[in-house]
Amino acid sequence: MKPTPADAAVIALAAVLVGGLFAAFWGPRMPAAFAEVRSGDAVVGRYALDRPRTLDIPGRLGLSRLALEPGRARFVTGPCRNALCVHRGWLRHDGDTAACLPNGVSLALAGGAAARFDAVSY
Repeated sequence: MKPTPADAAVIALAAVLVGGLFAAFWGPRMPAAFAEVRSGDAVVGRYALDRPRTLDIPGRLGLSRLALEPGRARFVTGPCRNALCVHRGWLRHDGDTAACLPNGVSLALAGGAAARFDAVSY
């Protein structure tokens, strides 16, 4: 079966639509301005990422140490066995998160713009 001009138009339209959606949802991300730290269900604090500081946050298993620097934050140590929170590395963009689930401590970065997503599923 030979493709028709309508088939070519549909394929071109689909390619433009996919490219536009990619640019809209996975384009440049905003830098973070604040770090929100939680332990269990409680918010421990919301810290500006304007100067270096170290935080020791108590959790279910012990202390999680966080490092905050201008424009970025990370877990330095955690009491959990695999230390996946530490291996997550530096968080820099609005919406980036890391968590030490066994210890119940989480770190989320936020910027000045409103969040684009309320949930993401794979």
